[in-house]
Amino acid sequence: MYEQTPKKKISLKRLLAIATLVCVAAFAGAVLYQNNFSVFGPSSVSEKEFTKRPDPLNKGTQVFLIPGESFTKDTTVKLKGVQLTREKVRIFVNVNNDGNGELHVLRALSQATMVGDDGKQYKADPLAARNPTAIGPGASADIELVFPPVPADTKKIMVQLPSMFRMGEPPWDMSLAFKTP
Repeated sequence: MYEQTPKKKISLKRLLAIATLVCVAAFAGAVLYQNNFSVFGPSSVSEKEFTKRPDPLNKGTQVFLIPGESFTKDTTVKLKGVQLTREKVRIFVNVNNDGNGELHVLRALSQATMVGDDGKQYKADPLAARNPTAIGPGASADIELVFPPVPADTKKIMVQLPSMFRMGEPPWDMSLAFKTP
């Protein structure tokens, strides 16, 4: 009747070789999928993108050291640096309290404004940085003020810190003006 054909045995070596090839192909496919099917990496830079000039407002993560100082009622505010990016303007100041009482700066920081040379006012974001609420007598504190971005053609900036006070004294305002880098 019918003759049975002998079954061929697949050797263990061949089975491992096939499994290895399937794994390598799957890995290569996953890598190509992550790189948008590009062999050269996640993104290649075109010549047009490579020669683009950066926006003058975006100075990146570099902090520019700009001299500036204001002194009123035993309080000194020194400008330490300015960082201009497309998303925000960060201004770093040092406030020195040479008075006898504690200097309360919470209201000044939460109501701080920045005025560009075009007269437009920008309000500080008081929650964007961790700053002290008060500075003890004879002490100083580094403070970071964060504002919305300014236009690229802005040449001068003035920062206003309203309502600084010590207990028992009337509040006073401080301002600091500087040229942009």
